[in-house]
Amino acid sequence: MEKFKAGDCVNYRRNGICKVVRITKRDFGTLGETEYYELSPVYDPKTVIYVPTEALTLTQGMRRLLSAEEIDRIIEEAEGGEFCRIEDAKKRSAVYGDIISEGDPGKILRLVKELSLYRISAEKEKKKFYASDAKLLAAAEKAIFEEFAYVLGIERDEVIPYIMNKAESVGKA
Repeated sequence: MEKFKAGDCVNYRRNGICKVVRITKRDFGTLGETEYYELSPVYDPKTVIYVPTEALTLTQGMRRLLSAEEIDRIIEEAEGGEFCRIEDAKKRSAVYGDIISEGDPGKILRLVKELSLYRISAEKEKKKFYASDAKLLAAAEKAIFEEFAYVLGIERDEVIPYIMNKAESVGKA
């Protein structure tokens, strides 16, 4: 299990990019006095999250941020990756939700690509884009776009153009 220190920026589950404010001992009543990471979400600084430093199930969802090089590699790999749409809405929701929960940036980026292409296709064919798919797309975009924007030093709304530009350069290579 990776140890973090005060000042580190991490990606924590669905809370996104967080700064480790400090490591502190707290007694919230259930675990007794325990050591916690005190996290402050970068895009929601008024929120405070406490994660026990030794609780493996909770800290498994906390990882160091990607580097700019790793982001570029993930974009390149996502361009070549295929994604098979699951037609059953309930099964699709469960599988896609699991992908987001697992937190693998490459899989999440492919999921964003799949759902975005499906939304475009549905609009062209005058079909319904399900609310559950829209919710999954929003969660997947949040999971990936916040980290990409933070690491690359760009705004969140600049992430799609960045990805498109990188993907085009991969296609030309």
